[in-house]
Amino acid sequence: YEEGGILSILPWDYNLAFGTYALGMTDPIKDPNILINYPINTPAEGEIMMNRPLYHNVMKNNGHFAKYHAYFDELLSGYFESGRFEITLRQTEKMISPYVQKDATAFCSFEDHQLAVDTLEQICLLRAQSIRSQLDWEIPATIRGQQENPDAKVDASEVKLTDLGDFKDLEESKER
Repeated sequence: YEEGGILSILPWDYNLAFGTYALGMTDPIKDPNILINYPINTPAEGEIMMNRPLYHNVMKNNGHFAKYHAYFDELLSGYFESGRFEITLRQTEKMISPYVQKDATAFCSFEDHQLAVDTLEQICLLRAQSIRSQLDWEIPATIRGQQENPDAKVDASEVKLTDLGDFKDLEESKER
């Protein structure tokens, strides 16, 4: 959104923020190792990024690129590594659980909801660990670097992703 020469970014599609859609990909990511270790410096191949000039042009500036990394560091240290994320997640879970348990229109069982919260916590903590390792140059932060060093990553083999298509089928059947 542009007004008076000032550009404001209006985020949307938060439901796609956990790797269920990524730039240029037509299918959701199903491999948790890719999702957890997704490179922070090149979120898509060059051809795709050239069609999204905002990120590409901003990241060409060394000062902006350094600030981008500094924001990641601030997020990791202030929210994930401090334990604040787990506290906030569990407080929120405790607050909404009674309503989720009583929801007659729920897409899943309360047990599935609890599993989803636990899985969300696991994914976020592993992703934070991967980003920290990318910032510290222990894991490559680019697509090419990860292709050249496929074993340099956080192990996400314990994460079990479900097929979100099951929820779409359930939603459609409830509408009928």
